[in-house]
Amino acid sequence: MNVKFKMPKFGRQLTGKGFLKEIGMTTLATTISIVLTFGTAALIEQHQKKQSGRQTAIMVIHDIDENIVQLRDIIRDEQAKGDLARQVLQHAGRLDLFSSDSLYALLSYITEDDPFAFDHSKERIFHSSQEAWKTIDSPLFIDLIQQFYAERHQLEETVGNYFLFRKPVSNDQFYRDLLASPGFNIHQNLPAILSPHLSATETRNYITFSLWRANHYSKIANEWQRKSDQLKFIMGITDDELSAYVERQERTGSPVGDRQLVGRWRATSTSDEAPETIEFHGDHTFTHIHREVFPSMLYSGHLVRLHIMRGTWSIQGDSLVRDYLPGDSLCLDASKIDYQPELKDTVQRYLAQMSERLAVVQEQRRDRSLGHRVNACFIDTSGRKIELSRIAEDDDGTNQRVAQYMVRE
Repeated sequence: MNVKFKMPKFGRQLTGKGFLKEIGMTTLATTISIVLTFGTAALIEQHQKKQSGRQTAIMVIHDIDENIVQLRDIIRDEQAKGDLARQVLQHAGRLDLFSSDSLYALLSYITEDDPFAFDHSKERIFHSSQEAWKTIDSPLFIDLIQQFYAERHQLEETVGNYFLFRKPVSNDQFYRDLLASPGFNIHQNLPAILSPHLSATETRNYITFSLWRANHYSKIANEWQRKSDQLKFIMGITDDELSAYVERQERTGSPVGDRQLVGRWRATSTSDEAPETIEFHGDHTFTHIHREVFPSMLYSGHLVRLHIMRGTWSIQGDSLVRDYLPGDSLCLDASKIDYQPELKDTVQRYLAQMSERLAVVQEQRRDRSLGHRVNACFIDTSGRKIELSRIAEDDDGTNQRVAQYMVRE
């Protein structure tokens, strides 16, 4: 059904009643227009505020979850090194039974380190976002967050000041132990260093209370986990929503397109003398050159080894897929070295030996390559920097996001 609004016609003759009727319709139309305009703007503004409050809530919950992960890592470290320390104490007279790595891990465990502290940046943002609080219609949510931050500060104070957390070996003592080691190599002197430390009452007490510390951290981590789950229920925040938040925080660029990627890119983490570059060609092949500098007393400047790899590439969703072909090429670039004339023969022999060794390595790699590589690939707003990231497992078996950055040449 079509609804037609009758507009006033001031150009014709109106009676008194007709004039009042036209004025009334005009006023009503104007009022409706104002209500619709400002009412819609108010609704949009209210929605934006609610979204801002919800994002603040997600940020804080993620902060709690990150701190829980941090505590769980501390607990595992405390348990593993505490077990090692108790084993060593049982054989304090036979430190030669233990590897150098184990003894050094024990020395690190009992030596003073950086002050125990969490990242407070999210807390500062939360406390400065009181406007966002007003859109979180739950006083309980705000109270729980305040409790969490108070507990976190209390834990930092406890670890920093309570004697059961105090490391028995100071940094100054560690430095003296280092100075007393042959060639300043502390690994060559670990049994002699550890023996007096292990007989000290402070060290034995610190090791004895290892299980208590792990249990204390565990109780706090469990309580924080309960708070995190309660906060998620209060706000109706799902794990998928949190994962999406984390992904947005980690990826600030946009997925790269084929045309944007074509060209030569240099890794920002490499030097000007030995840049690592990847050139993506328009036919979806690429050339990856890894350079390494070889210094020597025979010459000045930079002798560079070139490791040239080739393959094919494609963009699949937000990922860059590379398939390296076998048959890498290795060669020397001696164009930027300089040497005394009397050393010419010596330098030439050295370069010939290096080239022979590279030829052997190249032959060994004739049927080998880096294989199939997949990285999430994003480009910044300038179109001149890309991020290549992947999930890798660290030494502790924890998955970590590893990123490399490249700029267009």
